[in-house]
Amino acid sequence: MPVSLERIREGLSRPQVLQMPTIEENELLQFRVEVTVNTWKEPTILERLGQELRASVPFSPPAGINLLSIAASIKDQIGAARRAQAERSAQRTVLEELAAFCEVNDCRATAAASPNVPDP
Repeated sequence: MPVSLERIREGLSRPQVLQMPTIEENELLQFRVEVTVNTWKEPTILERLGQELRASVPFSPPAGINLLSIAASIKDQIGAARRAQAERSAQRTVLEELAAFCEVNDCRATAAASPNVPDP
């Protein structure tokens, strides 16, 4: 593509079309951002049961007793107990597998370095 010096000179001699405003020291630029978050979440099973119970039960529990929070606490404790049992089971399985490995291989150097490895 040929370049014409005359066209370049002509373009440079024209007045500028786009003027960029300069920022004075006392002027501050302000940018505004709006963040919206969808706060709706799928109700849990306990929340659904609570809604159904509230709709079907003609009376409410005595003041100061929140049965739903009690049920949620019980659910959390059961979950924590199940996780702890699963961790203990996994640790037991690893120790059994290590013991079986050490029966076939020499693990004395490893056992001296790590107190959790069972002796062969």
